[in-house]
Order: sequence, then structure tokens, then C-alpha cells
Amino acid sequence: MRSSLLSRSVIAVASLAIGSVALVAAPATAATPSGITRDAVLSLAAAARVDATAAATRTAARDILSRECALTTGESITTTENGLFVTSVAAVTPSATADGVSISGFVSLSGQPIRQCVVGVIAPTAPGFTLSGQATLSITTSSSPAQAQTTLSGDVSVSAINTIPNFTAVTGSTYSASGAASKTSTVRTSTKVKDKKTSTQKKAAKKKYDKKLKALKTSYKKALAKAGSSKAKKKAAQKSFSAKKKAAKATYRYAIAGYKIVRKTKTVTETRPFTAKAEQSNLLF
Repeated sequence: MRSSLLSRSVIAVASLAIGSVALVAAPATAATPSGITRDAVLSLAAAARVDATAAATRTAARDILSRECALTTGESITTTENGLFVTSVAAVTPSATADGVSISGFVSLSGQPIRQCVVGVIAPTAPGFTLSGQATLSITTSSSPAQAQTTLSGDVSVSAINTIPNFTAVTGSTYSASGAASKTSTVRTSTKVKDKKTSTQKKAAKKKYDKKLKALKTSYKKALAKAGSSKAKKKAAQKSFSAKKKAAKATYRYAIAGYKIVRKTKTVTETRPFTAKAEQSNLLF
């Protein structure tokens, strides 16, 4: 049924065409200025693997085509005959690093197909990662091939060929992407370094600790007196005193220990390479 429907659409528009029209690859876009999210790409790829022809899958694909096929006023990815003119959805080869889809469909005006559009989109599977590398979207047709190349960037990257005349027979498409998904984060490390203390340093640390402990005891007595007959307030004062005393003890032990802790902060970049590819044949017939 789809074959006859598409054939009628092709013939109807072909009869109005005069001369030949050359294929032009639309500029590829990166980082989805049109608003496509990473979650949308990953969800569509997963759905396509389950059932690429399901209504929900085609609807999600239609949303991406609507954003990336350079629609002008009055244009849409719909027809009056079947409502959702998405002709093909194919997920790329599975990868633990990046996932994506290749989508094709018709752009229509007043319910009549006027041109064809093919889109490839890819995103990293893990949050916080950004893409680098290259993607190529190419189509083979009854007249001449067309290709769009993209430098990958951001957390979603899109390639589109959106000016394919409606009467051109697209016999296949290939969407391939290769590169890496990277994430830069800050890592804090703590290392023990030998640091022998002198007797003078130890005595000074003990003196400081005794002074601190004396002040804590004085403060604790005042807190108990202020609490009066309140058991809850007395309990809170006891808890606070115990915590502060424990902290003072830890500080003293570190001051006389034979080591010191050196803390450093460094930037670490995690890079995960990937290759992805989706091929389709007889797309728009």
C-alpha cells in the first residue's frame, strides 16, 4: 500500500516539474540549534530497534524531521492521506558510547509531497559527555548522489539533506559517524607524605589541644546551666560537646603525626571512542 501511495505522489509532482533539479546537501548542523535533545535521540534509537514502523516511533521521528528539514511556512512532514509521512527509521549499529538514527520522509505543502528529506542524528549514551569526530550522510538517487558532512560537537549532532526533489528516486542512504565522546571532570586526591614532628612542635600541639579542651569544657558547663531542667537542651549540649571534643582530639593527633596530608586537584578527561553506521535501501518508494 505504501508503494502505490508514494508512486502516486511522485507521479503527481513529477508531472508539474519542468527541466531537471540538482540535489543540494543542506548545511549540517551540530549541537541541535533546533532543540533536539539527547534523550529524544536515544529514545528514538531504542524504539527503532524494537519496531521501526510503530506509530509512536514514526511520531518521534516526525518531530526530528520537522525540526531539521528546513520547513517553511505551510510546510510539514504530513499528508492528508496517511497523517505521518515518515518513510523510514533505522537505528545505527549498537554502541556503548554513542547511539543514533537515520530518518527519511516527505515534506508536504497543502497535503501534497513537494520534496524529500533525509536526516542522521547521533548522541552520546552517557550524560555529561560531548561528541567529537566526523559524520557523513549520503544518498544514492536516480540522477546524482548527494552528501552532507558534519563535524561532531555538543551532546547531539545532526546531518541533513533536505532539498531532494520529490520526483527523484532515492535508492538508498548511508549515515556513518566516528569519533569519541569525552567528559572532563575535576578529581581531588589526598596523599600522605612523611613529615616527622619535632618535640617542640609536639609540645606546642599539646598545649594548643589542652587550651581548646579547657574552653570546650567551660562552654559546656555554661550550656548545661542555661539548659536548666530541660532534658532536651542538656542532651543537645552533651552531643555538641562530644562532637567538638572529638574534632579537637583528631586535630591534635594529626598535628603530632609523622605525616602530613597533601591535597591536590587535577582535571581528568575521559574519552570513549565509537563508530556508528546505519544503511537503508529503497527509502522513498
